Parts: sequence; structure tokens; C-alpha cells
Amino acid sequence: VEELYQDTAEDQAAADRGATAQELVPFVIAGRGNTSELAIVNLDTVEIAGEQTVPVVSREVVPYQGGLLAAHAASGRLLLLDSSSLAVIAESDTTVVPGARIRVIGQSVLTVVVEGNTRYIGEFDAQLLLQRRSREAVNANTDIVARGEELLVQGADGTLRTLNLEENFEAR
Repeated sequence: VEELYQDTAEDQAAADRGATAQELVPFVIAGRGNTSELAIVNLDTVEIAGEQTVPVVSREVVPYQGGLLAAHAASGRLLLLDSSSLAVIAESDTTVVPGARIRVIGQSVLTVVVEGNTRYIGEFDAQLLLQRRSREAVNANTDIVARGEELLVQGADGTLRTLNLEENFEAR
């Protein structure tokens, strides 16, 4: 009987080890050219977990509301992805510059948006709907540094400038 208890305890311990949660992390896998793939990697097995990957242009993947923000390489849309499956939670209907800086300020998401041949700083809500954009054009590759209501950006002409989120933005 003692041996049966020992076998049962060992079986339970093995089952408990198997039921341990996997440690999954987002990882950008470098590809050929400018496009890479965002994948979820199981750190225990060092393998891609699941089958879905998302083509991205840069390593600019930002945590947001329990998910991940990234710009899709092919469509140029801002995506909010489930952090464990990469399922699309929300997708912008506005084209963004793939690889552009993505900043989260409170509940707002800021990145560079495309209108015709011009680039602006766009402000998106939690559903990735464009709420406002800068009145002034910016460089497509600008950094976005926030300090209070001010953003430090690079203008379309290459000069550094600050944009006030209230005074220099207009509703869309």
C-alpha cells in the first residue's frame, strides 16, 4: 500500500509539473530586408508558440492595455494584439508609418500617420480610432518625446520643435 501511495504522489508531482504555466514572451524575429515577424516564444522550449506571427517593420512593439501595439508591415495599420496569441483586438483605419515611434500617454496612443504625401503626429483612442492629429507636418522618422502637454518632434523640414497637445492638434 505504501508503494501505491508513493507512485500516486510521484504521478501527481509529474502532472503538476506538466500543468505549470508556460512562460510566453513576445519576440521580434529578424527577417530578410526590412520586414521582421512578431511571434510569441515559449521560453521553456525556446520555440515559437502557436502558428500566428505578425509582419512588422521594426522592433517598435509597445505594451498597451494588456496587449501589444505594433504597426503591420504590409497594411500600414496600427494593431492592438492579444499578448498571448497575437490575435487582433483592434486595428486602426488610418495608415501609420510602419516603424515609426509609438508612444502611450495615458489612454492615448501617439504615432506618425500618413495623409497623402504628408506625415503628422496622430492621437488614437483605445479602439485605435484617430481622434486628433497635429496641425503641423512632421518627419516620417521623428522621435516623439512627451513632457506634460508638450511633444518634442522633428518637423518635416528636419528642425526640432515642440507641439502642444491642446493648441497644435485638431480633431479628426
